[in-house]
Amino acid sequence: MRKSEMFLAGTIIVCSFLGGVKYSLYKLNEETSYWAKQYKETDDKVSAYIKVSDPKTVRLYIKQLNDLLDNMTRLGKIIDNGEEVDLALARIEKEYIILGQQVKMMITEINNNLFTLKEEQLRVDADLNDLFDADMDDTDKLTLVDNKIMNRIKVIQTDLDTIRSLIKDIQETKFDKLW
Repeated sequence: MRKSEMFLAGTIIVCSFLGGVKYSLYKLNEETSYWAKQYKETDDKVSAYIKVSDPKTVRLYIKQLNDLLDNMTRLGKIIDNGEEVDLALARIEKEYIILGQQVKMMITEINNNLFTLKEEQLRVDADLNDLFDADMDDTDKLTLVDNKIMNRIKVIQTDLDTIRSLIKDIQETKFDKLW
């Protein structure tokens, strides 16, 4: 029995030894993987640091940051000026609307004056026709016609002065200065 016990003990020892070696290799493999992963992360961080700490890279980043700041400053100025331009355009639009309304009122007034002149002209024509149909001697007719014509000329002159005044007002407004 001794031989068999020895054989059994030897087998157990060899199996235990082989199992221990296999387990140790497994643990060694895990540790090696862990340290390889740690080395990879550290290597990546160190290479990133080396790249960032390079003076050429630092200058490039500083130049890009300065360009960004300049662009932001320009953009701020554009926005500020845009608000001013928007306000100016709003004022101009308001003045344009007011002037447009004033021009419409003046045109309406001119149209009314022209309509009145046309009505007066029709009345004068009717008066002249009545004069020539009336039974007066020629001297009285001519005096009456002369008086009527002079009165009509005065009315027409007054209306023309009013029209000239309206045109002058239009020309003096900002509407005329815009064109």
